[in-house]
Amino acid sequence: MSKAKVYPKGLFINEPNEGAPDFVKGRISIKVVDLVAFLNENKNESGYVNLDLLQGDKGLYSTLNDWKPSGPKTEAPSFKPVATQDSDDGGLPF
Repeated sequence: MSKAKVYPKGLFINEPNEGAPDFVKGRISIKVVDLVAFLNENKNESGYVNLDLLQGDKGLYSTLNDWKPSGPKTEAPSFKPVATQDSDDGGLPF
Protein backbone atom coordinates (compact mmCIF):
# COMPACT_ATOMS: atom_id res chain seq x y z
CA MET A 1 0.00 0.00 0.00
CA SER A 2 1.60 3.27 -1.07
CA LYS A 3 1.36 6.40 1.01
CA ALA A 4 -0.51 9.43 -0.28
CA LYS A 5 1.67 12.12 -1.80
CA VAL A 6 2.12 15.24 0.30
CA TYR A 7 2.39 18.42 -1.75
CA PRO A 8 4.18 21.36 -0.13
CA LYS A 9 1.76 24.16 0.68
CA GLY A 10 2.90 27.56 -0.54
CA LEU A 11 5.37 26.24 -3.15
CA PHE A 12 4.44 26.64 -6.80
CA ILE A 13 6.59 25.30 -9.65
CA ASN A 14 5.92 26.44 -13.20
CA GLU A 15 7.38 25.71 -16.60
CA PRO A 16 9.70 28.41 -17.97
CA ASN A 17 8.23 31.29 -19.95
CA GLU A 18 7.98 30.84 -23.71
CA GLY A 19 11.23 31.90 -25.34
CA ALA A 20 13.30 31.36 -22.19
CA PRO A 21 16.86 30.06 -22.79
CA ASP A 22 17.47 26.30 -22.53
CA PHE A 23 19.23 26.65 -19.19
CA VAL A 24 16.03 27.97 -17.55
CA LYS A 25 14.20 24.86 -16.31
CA GLY A 26 11.30 26.50 -14.52
CA ARG A 27 10.05 29.15 -12.12
CA ILE A 28 9.33 28.79 -8.42
CA SER A 29 6.90 31.00 -6.53
CA ILE A 30 6.65 30.89 -2.74
CA LYS A 31 3.81 32.06 -0.52
CA VAL A 32 5.99 32.61 2.53
CA VAL A 33 3.38 32.21 5.29
CA ASP A 34 2.06 28.92 3.90
CA LEU A 35 5.47 27.44 3.04
CA VAL A 36 7.02 28.35 6.42
CA ALA A 37 4.11 26.64 8.20
CA PHE A 38 4.50 23.56 5.96
CA LEU A 39 8.27 23.45 6.60
CA ASN A 40 7.83 23.68 10.36
CA GLU A 41 5.21 20.91 10.32
CA ASN A 42 7.30 18.55 8.18
CA LYS A 43 10.92 19.04 9.24
CA ASN A 44 12.80 15.91 10.25
CA GLU A 45 14.81 15.36 13.44
CA SER A 46 17.79 17.11 11.83
CA GLY A 47 15.72 20.18 10.92
CA TYR A 48 15.51 19.44 7.17
CA VAL A 49 12.55 19.11 4.84
CA ASN A 50 13.31 16.95 1.80
CA LEU A 51 11.31 17.54 -1.36
CA ASP A 52 11.34 15.65 -4.65
CA LEU A 53 11.07 17.61 -7.91
CA LEU A 54 9.06 15.53 -10.38
CA GLN A 55 7.87 15.73 -13.98
CA GLY A 56 4.21 14.88 -14.52
CA ASP A 57 1.75 14.98 -17.39
CA LYS A 58 0.91 18.59 -16.54
CA GLY A 59 4.48 19.74 -15.87
CA LEU A 60 6.85 20.03 -12.92
CA TYR A 61 5.67 19.51 -9.35
CA SER A 62 7.09 18.76 -5.92
CA THR A 63 6.25 16.29 -3.17
CA LEU A 64 7.47 15.71 0.36
CA ASN A 65 10.15 13.03 0.60
CA ASP A 66 9.76 11.54 4.07
CA TRP A 67 11.86 8.41 3.46
CA LYS A 68 13.78 7.20 6.49
CA PRO A 69 16.22 4.31 6.63
CA SER A 70 14.81 1.25 8.35
CA GLY A 71 16.50 -0.17 11.40
CA PRO A 72 19.27 1.25 13.54
CA LYS A 73 22.38 2.77 12.06
CA THR A 74 25.19 0.28 11.86
CA GLU A 75 28.87 0.93 11.77
CA ALA A 76 31.10 -0.50 9.09
CA PRO A 77 32.59 -3.81 10.17
CA SER A 78 36.07 -3.60 11.60
CA PHE A 79 38.72 -5.91 10.23
CA LYS A 80 41.20 -7.74 12.42
CA PRO A 81 44.55 -8.85 11.06
CA VAL A 82 44.96 -12.55 10.43
CA ALA A 83 47.46 -14.22 12.73
CA THR A 84 50.62 -15.34 10.93
CA GLN A 85 53.13 -18.03 11.79
CA ASP A 86 56.33 -16.90 13.46
CA SER A 87 59.06 -18.16 11.12
CA ASP A 88 61.83 -16.65 9.06
CA ASP A 89 60.16 -17.51 5.77
CA GLY A 90 56.88 -15.85 6.77
CA GLY A 91 55.05 -19.15 6.36
CA LEU A 92 55.51 -19.18 2.57
CA PRO A 93 55.69 -22.62 0.95
CA PHE A 94 58.51 -21.70 -1.47
